[in-house]
Amino acid sequence: MGSSGSTRWLMCGICLLFGIDVALTASDQRASPQAPPQAKSEPGSAAPGDKERADVQSKLAATQKMLTEMRQALAKSQTDRAAAEAKLAESIRRGESQRKALESELVQSKAAAAAELTRVQKELATNQQSLAEDNKAMQGLRKSLEAEKAQHQDAVARLDKANTEAARIQTDHAAALAKLAETIRIGESQRKALESELVQSKAVAAAELDLATEEVVRMKVALTAARKLLAAQPGVPATMVVKLPADARLTFDNSRTDSTGDRRLFVSPALSLGQTYYYTLKAEVNRAGKVVTMEKRIEVRAGEQTEVSLTLPATDTTSAP
Repeated sequence: MGSSGSTRWLMCGICLLFGIDVALTASDQRASPQAPPQAKSEPGSAAPGDKERADVQSKLAATQKMLTEMRQALAKSQTDRAAAEAKLAESIRRGESQRKALESELVQSKAAAAAELTRVQKELATNQQSLAEDNKAMQGLRKSLEAEKAQHQDAVARLDKANTEAARIQTDHAAALAKLAETIRIGESQRKALESELVQSKAVAAAELDLATEEVVRMKVALTAARKLLAAQPGVPATMVVKLPADARLTFDNSRTDSTGDRRLFVSPALSLGQTYYYTLKAEVNRAGKVVTMEKRIEVRAGEQTEVSLTLPATDTTSAP
């Protein structure tokens, strides 16, 4: 039984008791010596006043029993209400603890992800610098090969000239041929060595680039898992404390509230973590026969307490009452 129901029963019992007192008074008046003489009853029969008094006393006993039961029901209702309030306070405390733990875990995840991203970016910058240096070296080798190619072409030209003079300078021609062969051999060897070094440099650069790419992919997977973990968390209500004139009428998004007082506490439905929600608060109060309106739009987040103050404006915006 609720406290309002117990109060109604108590009032009914008081009214009933009051009615019995009135009956007792009326009965006493009828039995007083000032009443007109009554006819003498037969011996052995009960007087009418005694019978009425017995009925009244029986009703009084029943009423007192009912009052005792109502007091017991009221005490039980108050005990149940205290237990419910304690349970609500414990739920709020647990929700606040869970919110703080989730926020701490989110901060740590963000810090770890940022550190990992910084490390990967540094490695990528180092690899890019190394690749640029390798490209520069390859360009130098290409120029060297082009210079050697030009020398080779010049040697061929000199060989053609020597062939035209073969009869006269046979010995010089043979020496020139040997020298040319040696030059070609050295150039070919250098070319193969440079090509092998270039292939190895490209392989190393490609391997390092693949490692950097894998790191970036792992980091993206970790961030996605962290976002999913945050989205999977159960909703947590937000708490709002509103300070306003004690006689003001308050609405949330045009929905009227029944609470009173100059400091009112409200708890929202369960909200998703990490998101922002909005409420429009509107308070109306009568001042000097006019309605003064105070309105404010607030932001709330899951697990957080938001305090709002609705005060009378310096220049009242009034409307007809």
